[in-house]
Amino acid sequence: MRMMGLALLALLAAWASADTVPLDAKIRPVGGSAGRTWHFAAEEVKLGGKPYRTHAYLQNADGDRADGWIRFDVTDWERFTATVGVNDRWLDTAGALIIEVDGKKTAEITKRSGEAPQQVDLPLIGATTLTFRFVLAILLAEPALARLDPAVLQITTTPAGATVVVEGQPAATVSPCTVAVPMRGRATREVEIRVDLRNYSTLTRTVAVNAGQTIPLALTLEAIPILPPGTRAGEGRTNPKDGAALVWVPAGDFLMGSTANDGFGDERPQRRVYLDGYWIYQYEVTVAQYRAFCAATGRALPPFPITRPYSWKGKVGWADPALQGHPIVMVSWDDAAAYAAWAGAQLPTEAQWEKAARGADGRRYPWGDAWDPAKCANYYTARAQQQSTWPVGSFPAGASPYGAHDMAGNALEWCADWYEPGYYRTAPARNPPGPATGEVRVLRGGSWSNNASSTRSAFRIGSTPSFRFNYMGFRCVVLPPAP
Repeated sequence: MRMMGLALLALLAAWASADTVPLDAKIRPVGGSAGRTWHFAAEEVKLGGKPYRTHAYLQNADGDRADGWIRFDVTDWERFTATVGVNDRWLDTAGALIIEVDGKKTAEITKRSGEAPQQVDLPLIGATTLTFRFVLAILLAEPALARLDPAVLQITTTPAGATVVVEGQPAATVSPCTVAVPMRGRATREVEIRVDLRNYSTLTRTVAVNAGQTIPLALTLEAIPILPPGTRAGEGRTNPKDGAALVWVPAGDFLMGSTANDGFGDERPQRRVYLDGYWIYQYEVTVAQYRAFCAATGRALPPFPITRPYSWKGKVGWADPALQGHPIVMVSWDDAAAYAAWAGAQLPTEAQWEKAARGADGRRYPWGDAWDPAKCANYYTARAQQQSTWPVGSFPAGASPYGAHDMAGNALEWCADWYEPGYYRTAPARNPPGPATGEVRVLRGGSWSNNASSTRSAFRIGSTPSFRFNYMGFRCVVLPPAP
């Protein structure tokens, strides 16, 4: 009994902080009988000898009381209260009222002149519609809707200027900000808060809030390290197998894919994806590195481009000294996967590739949102400079937030995943591995022969694993611990 008493006191305290408003003409109906309107009278009426301050009923076009039904949207409301009866001035009169919540009959009340009125107190937690079906003469005295006062979050961040998202809905462009949290029919509940700021790790918190409570919330964001904890800034890492420079992509969320107004259908929906931390090659695998792999394993070099525009013009093969710093191309997916295995690495998943290219903030290109042909090897630079592939790292201003170069243009890069156009609709939000099976593999990043649209970080394309061409290359990832 003591526990029940405490629970009752808590409930009463919660409803004491409820926001109650009359069900008057300001609350618009969402359906009803033709020619019938909701009439709310702000005047006293007596039911069973007791006075009530307001009353409501259905009326017709002539302003008279009428039969019929009317429906209200009560989403986010907690409770409906009223008194049902017949006006004492109406002699030898009877009426009935049926109340439905979400289309299901919840109460049916019949009253006559002189009878004591009946109280109605209906919970609406989780309901969306409230419907009244009137028979002539019935009144609702003091009809009212109530909901709990929202909790209020006063959010500050260090540093300031972060985007605050509460329960998946943007609450403010920047912090500091004040956010009202609806209680959804509960005196106490938990809400999830996410805070994003460029070059800082996404911060998520779950906070317990009470109805009517104001909660100051101070959050400190952690800067994204280019290298993992314990590594001195600027020290860098290399893969001892092939000498490839590595850059660190820290664990955390990032925006993957494109919005409805950008890109292509296979890039949607844009969603937030979490990845564990990993190392990625700072540059595409070069001709020199791939030649060393073939010499060590006996694997045949890929065919030299048959058509030799620009960079390959006048060259006789992959051993040409001028090509050693260029990305290797003409490699199939199988070639790329074999190199990665030999180097103690692996091809990046689509998600790993995209995060390394665009960072956590959803930018369209590695350097930002605006296309800049001077920041990558692309169709325009190829024609203007008479050069197809460029030595890796030739466009440092186009490096990604984590320091990876040529993530846009130069060579189109093989990824580990099978290509599936609709994969984003069903992919897991944490470390998505790609489809289990398929017929074509993913390529990312665009190449020296592509334009602005195809060098976006979200751009996807697929090709059969055995296909090779003069714009297809790759890079690798290494999972912790670092080599």
